[in-house]
Amino acid sequence: MPAPEPTFQPAAGTLVDLPTIFSAGTRTALPEQTFPAAGMAITVSAKAASWDWSFEPGATQRFARPGGTYPNKDVTHTYRTTGPRTVTVVATWTGTYTVDRSAPRPITGNVQRSATGVALLE
Repeated sequence: MPAPEPTFQPAAGTLVDLPTIFSAGTRTALPEQTFPAAGMAITVSAKAASWDWSFEPGATQRFARPGGTYPNKDVTHTYRTTGPRTVTVVATWTGTYTVDRSAPRPITGNVQRSATGVALLE
């Protein structure tokens, strides 16, 4: 599962009292992969279930979409004060598998991938 690669707009720096637009920079799903195991065909599907953003101390939020660039406003945060901020995002991936084209079964557990903090300029 790929780790997020977050970006924000405006890229030159966020503005106080105006929404900053964020993108996790990840897909919502990965292509299915099939491989042989014990004479059977195993197909695995993975999709991102959520993105947990930390915009500043005390301001965290979970989103069902990765965000994007303008005009996409799926993930925004409005800063009320100036000062340096480091934003982090964690993507949670879920998946299913099939054996010889059987009905999909859920994969137990999730995989989380996090991005190193991205510094906002203010």
